[in-house]
Amino acid sequence: MESDPQPGCSTIPSLKREVISQQLEKLNATLYSGWKAVKSVHVTPRVTLEDSISRKSVEYMRACAHYLREVSKVLRKEFVTTSHGRPRSLKASQEKFSCCMKLKSSIEEVKTQPGSGETFFFLPESIGDDLIVEVRDSKGKFCGRVLAQLAAIVEEPSDKLKWWAIYHEPEHERIGRIQLHINYLSSLDEKTKCGLVAETSAYDLVLEVAMQAEQFQRQNLVIKGPWHWMVTQFASLYGISDAYTKLRYLSYVMDVASPTKYCLDLIYDFLCPVIMKENYKATLSQQENRMLAEIDEKVQMILALTFENYKSLDESCFSGIKHVVEPPTGTPAPAIASATKLYSLLNDLSSQEAQLSLCRYFQAALKKRSRIYLLETYDIPDKGIEDAQVISYQKLKSLVLSLKKEISTDIAIHKSNVLPRFIDLPDLSAAIYRTDLLKILMEYLTSWPPPSPSPQVVDLVITTADFEADLTRWKLNPIKGGFNAREIFHSYIAGWIEEKRSALYEFCKSETGKVCSEIQDMTSPFVDEMYELINVTLDEYDIIIRRWPEYAVALEEVVADSERAMLEALEKQFFEVLNPLKDSKISALKYVQRLTKKGTYSVPKELGVFLNSMKRVLDKLRTSTEARFEEWNSYLSDEKKRVLGEQLSQVTVLLKSKFRSYTQALVEKLAENVKMQRHMKMKNIIHDLKETTTEPDVRDRMQSLKDFADKTMEQLHCVLPVDVFVLICKGIWDSMGQDVILLLTDKKYNATWHKGLTIAVSVLDEIFEDEMQRLLGDSVKGMELEAPRSIVELRSMIPVDNKGY
Repeated sequence: MESDPQPGCSTIPSLKREVISQQLEKLNATLYSGWKAVKSVHVTPRVTLEDSISRKSVEYMRACAHYLREVSKVLRKEFVTTSHGRPRSLKASQEKFSCCMKLKSSIEEVKTQPGSGETFFFLPESIGDDLIVEVRDSKGKFCGRVLAQLAAIVEEPSDKLKWWAIYHEPEHERIGRIQLHINYLSSLDEKTKCGLVAETSAYDLVLEVAMQAEQFQRQNLVIKGPWHWMVTQFASLYGISDAYTKLRYLSYVMDVASPTKYCLDLIYDFLCPVIMKENYKATLSQQENRMLAEIDEKVQMILALTFENYKSLDESCFSGIKHVVEPPTGTPAPAIASATKLYSLLNDLSSQEAQLSLCRYFQAALKKRSRIYLLETYDIPDKGIEDAQVISYQKLKSLVLSLKKEISTDIAIHKSNVLPRFIDLPDLSAAIYRTDLLKILMEYLTSWPPPSPSPQVVDLVITTADFEADLTRWKLNPIKGGFNAREIFHSYIAGWIEEKRSALYEFCKSETGKVCSEIQDMTSPFVDEMYELINVTLDEYDIIIRRWPEYAVALEEVVADSERAMLEALEKQFFEVLNPLKDSKISALKYVQRLTKKGTYSVPKELGVFLNSMKRVLDKLRTSTEARFEEWNSYLSDEKKRVLGEQLSQVTVLLKSKFRSYTQALVEKLAENVKMQRHMKMKNIIHDLKETTTEPDVRDRMQSLKDFADKTMEQLHCVLPVDVFVLICKGIWDSMGQDVILLLTDKKYNATWHKGLTIAVSVLDEIFEDEMQRLLGDSVKGMELEAPRSIVELRSMIPVDNKGY
């Protein structure tokens, strides 16, 4: 070793060529003697012709291992003897230097003195490895280093003795040079231990034979029985380290590893004793560290596969993963806990990097499953537009239910405590599933807006609302922008309600063009059809309003407007029969009224249809509608309860007012018929009666009135239902009673009560009671034949001595 001639630098003593030549001759002699010693080693395997193939294989491997051990002993003896007997021929130098040599790929290093003539063997990992020589002075101070690249040595194999530059780092300043004799041999197996003996190679062969005999595969990873004993004994006999046996075995396991509890637990059991040792990397050899690194890489891959398919794991499948995506079972797969334990063994869970890595695995799994569900939803068969819409909304509903079950399963896995605390699986899954669901819902609703609240659409709406309610119940963290089912469907629901308003209005408008005389029934079929449409509408929205009762207010407004439009349509359709009731004069319209020869008013059949229809609306058709809104009112808050029902109450008042005004007008018209005939007017009949008038005389005077009243009531009975018929008859009866009261109370008539008047009032009661009883028969109720208010008042005015006349 010598320095470059530089100013201010002392000279480093160099080796003489004579000394080097002597050392080379000595080395050649040593190698020759070693070669002769190796040739003297003979080993014969103990096999017979009857032995099995596996038995012969084992014996040959044992012989091979024994041969290598004997060769190793011989070579050690030759080299050590030669090394120890070699004379030191270095010239004494002014200052002693030391060298420290090692490979770049290894942490092991050797120390020597320049000119000592010592020989060292190194095992480079690859052609890219380097030999590093560090030079220090007598005080141990670093002087410089030599970097001998293996690639440069291989390129010039004949140039074994070579000068190498010494550089001072980090300035990379050349301060001297050193002469090294490097001999590169590539015939040595990389698996040799200590560069000479290949016990590990023999062990590997034994292990492979044992695995073949035991039919080693994914579902049979354990060597048992005699083969296990043989492998163990071989390792113990030839000094194979426990770490090597475990790592070599794991290297074979990783070639067929699957994401199952069986496999992951086995990996953990073999890897844990190696890794849990303090400063384990320093205790392992270079080969063992390399094996450990390769195994670690493969284990991380199998862990990633496990976590990214944590809902598709199946111990019964050969691959450990289901080939078809199935709904989650609701319980965590057994392999998840094993994978988590193994992941914590290889990674520091307190580090942010390990935590983020594990989170990414689960996010990848969730995105993968979500993507599969979305692809199934997008897969709609090529059918008609209507069928395609129905199928699409059914698929969307299935998607919502599937994602709901996915999150529910993640909650169950989270509660089972098989994952580290920092993994909040429900929040991870909810964030991904909610985002994807919101996206696909908006895409579908924009592309194919639902035209009406069909059963499939309503099912989707309610299922989505239930999904939102479950998210709230599970107390999961909200996503940015939120997930509000009502906001998603609000514009469509509001649009449906307005479209229904327009449809009902158009239906009412179309009815005004029909002729009322063509109606054959007692009531107009229009009102029944109208309320049938209203009830169908309410049925369509019933489920939606149970979820969001706020829409009941808008629906009530639609129903109220529709009822007003219905009433208006009825009045227009029956205008010709209703118009005479609005005019105090008797009209001559031939369709509306029929004039008798004396000009009396005759009730047309169409008027009966109109009144019957209104009565049916008030008594029967509206009851179900009002009951429905009363039920919906219970779902509202106290503040909105005061609002719901106001519109219907206004329509009720309007309908009752209209019905009362028309019936009262009819009563007045029929009462005018009586007043038009002088001999039938109660005022004229009573005016001529005296105290001495007998009952036959009174009945004779009132016979014309009786005949006319009977005829009128018979006609009314033909066109009116019982309740309307009773109402009109009692109205006429009450009108005549009011005439009598007016006669008695008006001073200008100067009338007094007498026996004849008592008989007349009694006969008037008989006229209406008997005829109504005859026409109605057994269907009449007692209360329906009760006298009207004016007659009751008249009876109270009868003197005591005239009662019973």
